[in-house]
Amino acid sequence: MKIPSNFLSHLGVSEKLPVTIEAFRDGVIVYPVKKMKLNSIYLEITSNCNLNCVMCVRRVWKDEIGSMDFKLLKKIVQEAENLGVNWIWFAGYGEPLVYEYFEEAANEVKQRKIKLGITTNGTLLDNDMIKTLTKYGVDRVVVSLDSPFEEEFKKIRGTEVSRIVENIRNLYKASKKFKKPEIWAEFVAMKDNIEDLPILIDLVGNAGVTTVLITNLLPYTHELAQQALYFNESSIASRILLEASKRSIMSKVRLLTPYFELKTQRSCNFIEKSSCVVTWDGDVCPCYNFMHTYPCIINGRKKMIHRVSFGNLNIQSLKNIWFDAKYVKFRIYVKNFSFPSCTDCEFQEFCWFVEENLMDCWGNSPSCADCLWARKIIQCP
Repeated sequence: MKIPSNFLSHLGVSEKLPVTIEAFRDGVIVYPVKKMKLNSIYLEITSNCNLNCVMCVRRVWKDEIGSMDFKLLKKIVQEAENLGVNWIWFAGYGEPLVYEYFEEAANEVKQRKIKLGITTNGTLLDNDMIKTLTKYGVDRVVVSLDSPFEEEFKKIRGTEVSRIVENIRNLYKASKKFKKPEIWAEFVAMKDNIEDLPILIDLVGNAGVTTVLITNLLPYTHELAQQALYFNESSIASRILLEASKRSIMSKVRLLTPYFELKTQRSCNFIEKSSCVVTWDGDVCPCYNFMHTYPCIINGRKKMIHRVSFGNLNIQSLKNIWFDAKYVKFRIYVKNFSFPSCTDCEFQEFCWFVEENLMDCWGNSPSCADCLWARKIIQCP
């Protein structure tokens, strides 16, 4: 089918981009337009980690552990620059600072004027690493902090919270000169630590943290599911969040809170912000939820999440994968959230579709019908 060029221009379709015509089951024809620009990429430069946190999916998955080949990383960053990507995050389910080529990787991103963020457990933020972060102008650092108390934090993360807070203070002192990086903290809310949140806000506010992002737990075992605050224990969370909000105002810390109950509206931040995730071995995945294969517990039932990849950057270009017909179609469906709602479906107790993310009862494959990220129960930086 030949389309007049003036028609494409009227739609805002870039002639430089591959035009895909995709007839959906409901008769819709979709054209990739300029608004489908890729804005940010979450690069899992390694899935290795120096900690073994109680709520980490790495405890239960069967995926191979590894680190991104540096040649692949350079290729991705170069292609990201060509596509006009605004942000690259060194993130995922590993600890970015254990990556052998971290300094070289930071240089690759920043020399192309792309904003760089990292998520870290904070244990490796020593003076040498702080010099590296400020030298290359890393824009944002998000540090995991789940309690201000040594005993509770050690139970969760297996290390000393005082050491990490001191690292944050040192990073903040260094950032004053360069105006970078901005420092965030990420708090995984559970029954055992939610009472600690107000005090944590006071602590991190004094250490130089500007924002505390709170996310709920995605449990991977029935035992860990007992720690979840959402759905059945939302009243506890609401009470603590009220006090935490008061503390955040006094400490001048922005608080980004999740939902603890199901809401009608669903949306995906990865799609809304035109983002994708790249695993250490080069797979381009739509989100954190689909970047690995692992079991999880949703609403008391076990669900198997399978990795969803739309291509691999070892053999394909980022541009071709992002504008591939199947990926475009998937993003349109998620944008409109054309999925059933498994999480509160009356048939979920005996429906086999909820056991995996491979397909749902509307015929979507893969399916986002049971996604807690879309419910804003779970949040990512």
